[in-house]
Amino acid sequence: METMPRIAVFAFCLFLFAGSWKSRGREFLLVLMENTHYTNSLVLGIINTETVTSDVVITSPLLPNALNESLQIDAMNSIEFTATSLSLELKNYVSKAILVKSTTDIVVIGLNFVSYSADAFLTFPTDALGLDYFIVTYCSDVDDRCQFSIVSTGNDNTITLKLPMRSITFQQPINQKTAYSGGENITIMLQAYEVFFTQSTDDLTGIRIRSTYPILVSSGNSVGHWLNHTNVDHGEDIMPPVKTFGQSFALVTNPAAYAMDYVWVIASEDATTLSLFLQENTTRTISRAGQAERILLTTAFGSLTTDKPVMVVQFTCDYNPGVWSMFVVTPVLQYALNPTVFALNTSEYFVNYAVIIVQERYKDIILLDERNITAALSWTPINGLDFVAARVLINFGIHSVLLRANLSSETTAVVGGYVFGRATTTSYAYPFGYGMVCNLL
Repeated sequence: METMPRIAVFAFCLFLFAGSWKSRGREFLLVLMENTHYTNSLVLGIINTETVTSDVVITSPLLPNALNESLQIDAMNSIEFTATSLSLELKNYVSKAILVKSTTDIVVIGLNFVSYSADAFLTFPTDALGLDYFIVTYCSDVDDRCQFSIVSTGNDNTITLKLPMRSITFQQPINQKTAYSGGENITIMLQAYEVFFTQSTDDLTGIRIRSTYPILVSSGNSVGHWLNHTNVDHGEDIMPPVKTFGQSFALVTNPAAYAMDYVWVIASEDATTLSLFLQENTTRTISRAGQAERILLTTAFGSLTTDKPVMVVQFTCDYNPGVWSMFVVTPVLQYALNPTVFALNTSEYFVNYAVIIVQERYKDIILLDERNITAALSWTPINGLDFVAARVLINFGIHSVLLRANLSSETTAVVGGYVFGRATTTSYAYPFGYGMVCNLL
C-alpha cells in the first residue's frame, strides 16, 4: 500500500458547479470509505473558481506523514489528485480524515475508485456543514455491507445516533454492544478531525445523527447487490444537513439506465404528504420522521412536491445488471443562479452524460462551451413543474455550461442537473451543485 499520494493515472469525467455557496469554499473535509474488499483510491477533482491562482494544501491532520501535499491551480482551471493510503478500516474510531484548504474558492468532487467498483460525490465546505442529519443506504437480500462515517470539526463533539424503529446489528461493537433495538439512542464523542465509521448487513436508512459541533456525514454501501443481482458495485454520497432539505424536486432518470431508477424520500417531520407527478399523479404520506418512502420512477421526467421538507436520494441502475450508483437529488430552490459548470477529463473508462434542467422560458439561452446548444437538444417538459430537461452526451475534457439571462434583480434564472458516468462494470452519478435559495415565481 502506498503511503503517499500520487497523481491520478486513470480518470473520470466530472461536471462541477462553481457558483454555489454550498458547493464552493476554501476548506473541505472528506473521507475514503471502504469500497469492496480491495485497496481503493480517492480521486479528487479540485476546481479553482476564481480569476487568480489558488494555493491548495491537502493533508490528513491526524496522520501528517500519510498525506501532506501542496498544489497550485491556475485561475479558472482544475487539477486531479489521488490519495491511496487513507481508506477507512472497519473500526469505530479512526484518524484518516482528509482536509483540503485553498486560498481561493474551489469546488471539490471525490471519486471512490477501485477497478469495477466506483461512485462519485460532491462535497461541501466546512462552513456549510450542519448539526442534524439523516442517513440513507441500500440493502438487498444478499450480504450487503451498508456503512456511514462521521467527521468532527471540533473537539469534545457529543454526537447522538437515533436509530429507526427496527433492530440493527453492527459489524463492530459500539459502546461495547453490536445489537441494538429500534428507537435506541447511541452516544459517541469525537475530537476534531476524528472519524467514526461503522458497517452493518442491515439497512441503516433513517438513522438520525445530531451533534454539538458541525460534522460531515457520508453514507452508502461498501458493496451492494442491486436488486439481488450477483454483480456488485459501490455506492455513496455525502448527506446534506436537515437545514438544506427541500419541498420541490425534479426527478430525471439515468440516460443510460438498464432499468427504471428509484428514489428514497426521507421525511424530516411526522405526517409528511408527498405529491408525485410521474406517469400517473399520486399522493402518499410518510407517517414518521426518518422513514423512507421508496418510489419507482415510472417516467424519465417527473417531479415531487411535499408539504414539509424532505431529502431525496436516487439510486440509478446502469445498463449492465448490478451496476448502480446513488446521489442526493437537488431541491429546485437550491438550483444555481446563472452558474458556471466545469467538467474534467480523467479517463476513457467512462461514457458520460449530462442532464440539464432549466425553467422552460430560459431553455433557449443554454450555452455549452460558449456555444448555444438549444437547437441540438431535445427538451422534455418535467411533469408537475414549469421546468424542462435535456440529455447531452459529453466528451472527455473541460466543458462549461452557462445559462445567460437578464440578471437584473427582477429576474431569476436557475439551472440544475446531474452527471451520469457509465462503464462496463461500474458507474457514478452526482449533481451539478447547490446554489442559493431563490424565488422561482
